[in-house]
Amino acid sequence: MTAPKKDQERTVPPLQLSVFDVRRGRTEGQEADRVLGFYPASVDTDEQASVVGLVQAMSAFSSIFDQERPCESMHAERSVWITHECEPSLWMLLIAQRAWFSGPVRDKSLREVLKQLYAVCTLLHGPLQCLLDQDSSGEMARGVLGGLLEQWGDRLGSRGTLYQALHNPLSGREGVPWLPLSRPLFTGVQALVSRLLVAQVGGAVPVQGAVLMHEQWCLWSSLDRADTAALVRLASLALLPAAHAAEQPSLGSRITSTLRWQEADGAERHVLDRKAWRLVPPGFLLQSAAGTEIGASADLPQIWLQESGERCGLLGLRAGGCLLLILLAERVAAAPELLAELAHAALPALHGIAQGTAAELAAANQWHIPSIRYVYVDDMLLAVRASPASKAATLSRESQFLVHAVRADLDEAALRGDREVIVRGAHDCWVVAKRVACRKIAIVLEGRGQENLTDAAKSADKYFKSHFEGLLE
Repeated sequence: MTAPKKDQERTVPPLQLSVFDVRRGRTEGQEADRVLGFYPASVDTDEQASVVGLVQAMSAFSSIFDQERPCESMHAERSVWITHECEPSLWMLLIAQRAWFSGPVRDKSLREVLKQLYAVCTLLHGPLQCLLDQDSSGEMARGVLGGLLEQWGDRLGSRGTLYQALHNPLSGREGVPWLPLSRPLFTGVQALVSRLLVAQVGGAVPVQGAVLMHEQWCLWSSLDRADTAALVRLASLALLPAAHAAEQPSLGSRITSTLRWQEADGAERHVLDRKAWRLVPPGFLLQSAAGTEIGASADLPQIWLQESGERCGLLGLRAGGCLLLILLAERVAAAPELLAELAHAALPALHGIAQGTAAELAAANQWHIPSIRYVYVDDMLLAVRASPASKAATLSRESQFLVHAVRADLDEAALRGDREVIVRGAHDCWVVAKRVACRKIAIVLEGRGQENLTDAAKSADKYFKSHFEGLLE
């Protein structure tokens, strides 16, 4: 895949994202019509079509050798190309220059970037095919994907949390971090959500669903696993950062926040932009309509649920470290009267849950286990549990490379049944990875130079039984 000389002279973006439809642009001169979205948008239209055309050509060539499994990754000298068929005939593409990476990254982690992008897109706008059915020209889909790709690409390009998670060898970003609760807390959470789901306001039941989080951890959800994962991802990217910014503003932001809000009036912000959300007393997270006062009826962002195919309005309620995501029936306005009723029904219990959860998290040290770094993923439940990112970052570079390699081996063996891998590095580090059905785990034991293979296997087995009893048998 050596590029022509003129292509070598141009500046290649370090990261490119694209969504394209292989059914479109088949007429000569109209190849660009197949491109529904591209990041960065500054790339020339002809170049966009050329990149997508190359991917299609390589995929068609590889199908000669394996017609049952389409080509999903290509490794060139200077770049990595990852594809994902999100819907029939609709593909997503990620191209990353090797110089953009700060360390090893698995193909599956890169593909997970595309999958999560599509999950959030579907949550906000519904299936892409529905957008194409409504507007066969593709302009509606392009309008939706343009802003979404820009948000996702800018976040990855800024080397913030998305970029860091991509390089974390023990990241569990493909799942939802469920937090086990004590029986009293669990009962309190269940009672709160049940009360909201049956509450009547004005003779109707406005709440159609709810997800309760404590910071990045999920405590409860009335939704199915896919909708829960997408909603938790949206909250982590936009609502939680907005709440943190409002709760701990700097002196400068306190002085200028009102002026900036007024300047933003009339300028529509993307729902993924934390600046699009405002914390409104007594704790609601809302997208206030341009030109209206905060506290007036808000135009709630509508989300689409995969399980039911229904649309709901998204409303956030913050109390302590808890964030309650309330899904209101379609066309229900977030009027002050409704907000007051919901706050009265939820806030007292929510404050108590926030205090109790914070105490339990402090006692559990947020899943940290001394001398061990680990990640556990349940693909069926889309659940994950992992060492805090700050702890995983203490691994030596050699250990990070080793665990990346072991997890990549486990990914490739996913279709060949259960598997266990135990590897020792040259720097007194053991990595033990195990896959049983839809569950998999990887742990890192550093500073164990005195241990042999049997000792490392026993240490791992003891850890599995202590913390994941019955799940990996």
